Amino acid sequence: MGFFGKLRRKVKKRKEQKHDKKIPLDGINKDSDSLTKASSSMSSRTYNGNDMKKKKMKKLGSFRSSDVTMDQLPDIVKDLEAGTDEIRAKTPKALKMLFALSEQPESHNRIEMARYDNGRIVTALLNILCSSSPQKSNEKYMALLVLNNISIPAENKQAVAITHDAVRVLSKLLCDDPSCHLIAIILVNLSFAEPEVLEELVSLDADTGLVEALSFVLHISSWSTEEFESHRVALEEGINNEMTPQARLDILIAKEDQRTYDTDTQFTSEQEKYPETTRWCLSALKNLSRVVENSSTVQALVHPMMLNDILKYITIPDMLLPHSESHGSDSSAETPVSREPTDEIINVPYLWDANSKQDAALYILVNICACSHSRVVLKDSEAIDVLLQIIYHANVFRSKKDLSTQERNQQDLQCLKSKMAIGFLLGSDGSFGHKKMKSTSSTVAANPPESPLVMTELDAELLVELLARSLHLRGKEGTAGYSATTMSTGNILFGLRCLMTHTSNQKLLIQVAGRILNSLLMKAIAIHTSRPGAMVDAKAAEYACFSLYLLSNYGFKNPFLPSWLDHEDEALSLSAKVLKSYIDMPSVTPLGKHSAEQLLFRLKFLVFEGEVLDLIPQDGERLTVTDVLFEEDIMDAMSEIQLQFLLHGAKPRKEIFDRSILRRRKPKDGNTAEPWDNTASVSTFSSALQAVQQLSFGSAKVRHVDGIDDVMIANNLAKCANGQRTEAYGYMWSWEDTASEIQLNMKRRGSPTAHVQEPVVSNSTFASNDTSSTIFSRLFTCGNVETIA
Repeated sequence: MGFFGKLRRKVKKRKEQKHDKKIPLDGINKDSDSLTKASSSMSSRTYNGNDMKKKKMKKLGSFRSSDVTMDQLPDIVKDLEAGTDEIRAKTPKALKMLFALSEQPESHNRIEMARYDNGRIVTALLNILCSSSPQKSNEKYMALLVLNNISIPAENKQAVAITHDAVRVLSKLLCDDPSCHLIAIILVNLSFAEPEVLEELVSLDADTGLVEALSFVLHISSWSTEEFESHRVALEEGINNEMTPQARLDILIAKEDQRTYDTDTQFTSEQEKYPETTRWCLSALKNLSRVVENSSTVQALVHPMMLNDILKYITIPDMLLPHSESHGSDSSAETPVSREPTDEIINVPYLWDANSKQDAALYILVNICACSHSRVVLKDSEAIDVLLQIIYHANVFRSKKDLSTQERNQQDLQCLKSKMAIGFLLGSDGSFGHKKMKSTSSTVAANPPESPLVMTELDAELLVELLARSLHLRGKEGTAGYSATTMSTGNILFGLRCLMTHTSNQKLLIQVAGRILNSLLMKAIAIHTSRPGAMVDAKAAEYACFSLYLLSNYGFKNPFLPSWLDHEDEALSLSAKVLKSYIDMPSVTPLGKHSAEQLLFRLKFLVFEGEVLDLIPQDGERLTVTDVLFEEDIMDAMSEIQLQFLLHGAKPRKEIFDRSILRRRKPKDGNTAEPWDNTASVSTFSSALQAVQQLSFGSAKVRHVDGIDDVMIANNLAKCANGQRTEAYGYMWSWEDTASEIQLNMKRRGSPTAHVQEPVVSNSTFASNDTSSTIFSRLFTCGNVETIA
């Protein structure tokens, strides 16, 4: 047992009594993302109530905050660094005085203490913690309390965590003594640092041992008492206190038997040896998992042992009959047949509040699902089954169990997170815009209503709210709340983009949020172009622009954006300026550029209608008017953009929007069989605009010699389906409702391939005198193609 554990053993005399206080759930301040009540919270847990705490503090010599001032800091530090036995006796008093200083409300003491003499206090506290003297258990505990308070201010996190090496030291100490959850709490506080600090902490090149320590301690702390005792001897034979967290984790993985993952096992805290330690380890890993690129967090957590550790917290017993084995977005997954909910199911999403282990575990899973390096492993795990159980369970309980408003809100948030994770896993490859687009990705068959990707109206509402809050760094208070940085803006936009691979979700989002969502996406692009280094990076801007591009398919006949984003003088159009400035960005991706170009081509034909005040609900509970308006700095940046000679793409034909169209390859070797008889070789699309996706950006079927105008391609498909001679891109086309009639007419003409003709050149143009961008620097001629056999 470690020194911190020995201290706990002395004072935990009434552990099983009902009045034993646990860490208050209100310990997390969502505004600062820190544990602002950590010192008092930890004391109440460790000392079994306020009476025990007061007795211990009295024994150590307590100080009131008003008794100590910052002017005494030099003398306090000297006592803290005592080198002789006589002076060393003053260390406990010095620690109590530092604690009192760090507890003073509404002061800058914590910041000044961290900065004092280049981190001298932090170094002294870490030296005390690393002491091997068993007589210093009380001092170590007080040092942890002081260090916890100092780690709270955002200004201190980088210096404490990295400059003064606290993370590396604390990570090793946590491995030495997993029972001391106060160490884990300090690591949680430090994990609320800025993204660049987190990147340095979890980089594969870092030697902090943070992720490895949290993973190691999470696993052994989650053992039951019986499991802990049975494994301890084996671990002690191979692990010693001189080992790094990475070495300990490697030995643990090598020694731990890989147990079969049981989806019928329910998680309960009573099963765990150190339940408070597991709670804070999960909280820290949740924060660290926000960084996914070049991250030791993802590398550690996708290991089967650690992945099972995460999944067990959010596993719901198999209350539903098995669904089909294929979860792909182009599969017709069977909807599970639910059983009646029972009171025996205790690990339920509506009880997973913001400070629960389940909530943290689900956030971890969502974050690592967003990482391309981990998705291959996750798809082969039980992750999708676990996520689907959460969603299906909620659907059953929503209709069959009387939930309170708070419980329902909590359940809805967990469903949204699960749906986003499924989107990452099933909608992140093989569809339009991806490198390897499936030949069926935008067909009706690839978008079945039973797909796990299909969203509900509530999912859509909550996702739009999540995006709005993230873009404006505004957390959500109360039940089902979250901090402003709980999920990165990039991951939210990526989740939206993945879920929109299912065409029904595109329609749903237009119906539910329409102009609000489109305004948020346009604003995200504007933030990227006008605020370098902001939360919307190049990939996030690509997700935003591509999503807006997909939604614009529904903006020709219905309102697309509010009127303030347009202007009767096209050269003053805010939408056009945002898109042009995005195209001109050196960091613009090929897909992002294609999306912006298509939006510019069709701006003239999209519907701009309505005022902002008419779009936002008056209660302002989820959204505010300022969410969709541009701030002054963005407007100033847009005023610098000059547009000249703004031309447009092809005017859309009426048939391309809502009429289903059929496609098949033209007959070969003189085969004059009826082209629509063999349904296996025919693909059905809900509209010509959807069919264009197979022939547009990234197409493996058509090589575009010049630029692409998707509307012009859709127009050509409509003409082909009408039996007219025009560019058919190597296919035969027919309207689904008139296929037999058109085929008959073709047969009478004796031209079974009348739908196919040599490419033609369109006069669609978009030009400007600005030579900084391809789309504005030359005549942009669209239509020349080469079909690929």
